[in-house]
Amino acid sequence: MAYKLLTSNNKLDKGGQLIDILGLAFAPADHSGHEVCPWRGKCAKACSLWFSGRTVTQSVRGAAIRRTRYFFEDRAAFMADLHEDLVKRQAYAVANPDIIVCVRLNTASDIPWECIDPTLFSRYPDVRFYDYTKSVIRAMSLKLPDNYELTYSVNEQSDLVEVDTLLTMRRNCAVAFDTIYRPAHNNVQPLPAAWNGRQVIDGDVYDARLADLDGRGVIVGLRGKGGKRRVIEAVEDGFVQVTA
Repeated sequence: MAYKLLTSNNKLDKGGQLIDILGLAFAPADHSGHEVCPWRGKCAKACSLWFSGRTVTQSVRGAAIRRTRYFFEDRAAFMADLHEDLVKRQAYAVANPDIIVCVRLNTASDIPWECIDPTLFSRYPDVRFYDYTKSVIRAMSLKLPDNYELTYSVNEQSDLVEVDTLLTMRRNCAVAFDTIYRPAHNNVQPLPAAWNGRQVIDGDVYDARLADLDGRGVIVGLRGKGGKRRVIEAVEDGFVQVTA
């Protein structure tokens, strides 16, 4: 029996009626015993996909670990199941042309799917794929599938010259700020209007990182999550930027 791999969560659901998103949620970093974030740095200590919301529960973490081990330990069966899910996404996209049907393959990972199986994109042309990556090489690639968009995640190891090059190429870069984010208490503070002279757009309004929604050559601002202590530690580590 096929294993359903694409799921949703509160973060992906923020698209409302316009955007329908499913994601592939692996256990981040090496929590499964397998490394899924080869370019990671200090972000692993404050990963919102492991330390906030429902992901702190044993059941959600256990499911993420099982998916990750399935990918590494039975690759052929895993890919067959993933394609089966994507066949359904393609059919849904064709039947609902007024909805932006998306898939985020790296909900909590940084795997180069365009190298592992390019047919993930070519076989499902009406599905929009997007991800974040900490790999400058991936973000700068001119050979990405037309329906796959990558946003570079700025971190403590980033070279600001490379970041500026990406922005000049009209690629988008995500920056995490220490801006307060407490939606349960109706306390979500505004992000800075600019960072290093570049326009900042609010990346917390919806999860889909698509150029026709975000624009091109912009900073995607994200608020640090996972609790006050983790945000403070991430600032000290250089991953989260201090709001001026």
